[in-house]
Amino acid sequence: MRTIRGYRLIVLLTAATLAAACQADAGQASFCDGIDAQVGGCATDRPTFSTTTCAGAGKEFGEQLDARLRPIFQGPAELGGESRAVRAGHTISLTLSLANLHLRRSGIIAQCDADEFMAAAEAQFSAELKRDAGSYLDDGPAVAYDVWLDTLKSMATIIDLEEDVPTLPTAEPT
Repeated sequence: MRTIRGYRLIVLLTAATLAAACQADAGQASFCDGIDAQVGGCATDRPTFSTTTCAGAGKEFGEQLDARLRPIFQGPAELGGESRAVRAGHTISLTLSLANLHLRRSGIIAQCDADEFMAAAEAQFSAELKRDAGSYLDDGPAVAYDVWLDTLKSMATIIDLEEDVPTLPTAEPT
């Protein structure tokens, strides 16, 4: 069951991606692959993907998301004026956007189902991530892990929505 919050996140992620792409096309130096540098789009240590299967990309996504979220959840409540929830949201958006971009560039997006992708991803989530994730969905009260996961799955539906988008050529960050 999709929540209003989940659909809002999909709309926001899609809008942010489109806005970033427009800015990137306009020659703005603060975007790489259409992803805002402020959320890590141009970071040298940004997530990378190399697999040639949907399940493999989901596994890589899960591993990288877990490794990137745990330090946020265990770190300071605020860093650089951003709460844990904001930093976690940026990390999720960045990691999912780059996974989606990899699926498109590698030509496997049409064969990739968001449910298969997310099943492979969830299998990589540590007990610590499962314990803490619901506390940082947003800056409101904590929610159950299942609510956090449903929200993440709602965001991952972008994979299914983009199956008809033409395959993108491989490009270096600009």
